[in-house]
Amino acid sequence: MSRRSRARVLFWLNWRLTTVRWWCSCSSAAGWPTRQRLRPIFRERGDIQAQITGRLAQSLGGVRVVKAYVAEDREQQIFSRGVYRLFDNIRKTITGISATTAGPRSLSALWRGDDHGRRPVDPVGR
Repeated sequence: MSRRSRARVLFWLNWRLTTVRWWCSCSSAAGWPTRQRLRPIFRERGDIQAQITGRLAQSLGGVRVVKAYVAEDREQQIFSRGVYRLFDNIRKTITGISATTAGPRSLSALWRGDDHGRRPVDPVGR
C-alpha cells in the first residue's frame, strides 16, 4: 500500500484527526532549527551557573576575603555581570521553548475547541 493510499484511507476514516496529526508533524519538523539553536544555550547555562556559584562560595568561604577589601567594587561588578549573563541565558531559553511549542499547542486547543473555561456551564447538564 502506497503512502498516498494510506493518507487517503486516514482522511476517509477521520479527516480532522489526520489533519491535526499532519500539522503537528510539520510543526515539529519546523521546530528543529530552534532546538539546534537552544542546545548550546542550555550547555552554556551550566557553565555560567558554575562560575557564579564558585565565585559566591569563594567569597562566603573566606578565600576572597583578603582581596575583597581592596577590590570590593570590582568583585561586585564581576558577580553582577555573571548574574545578568545567567538571566539573559534563561530568558533566551524560555523564549525559544515558548516559540517552539506555541504552534502545536494552539492548534490542538483549536481542534479540541478549548476556550479556557469561558464557555457558560449549563446547570441542567444538557
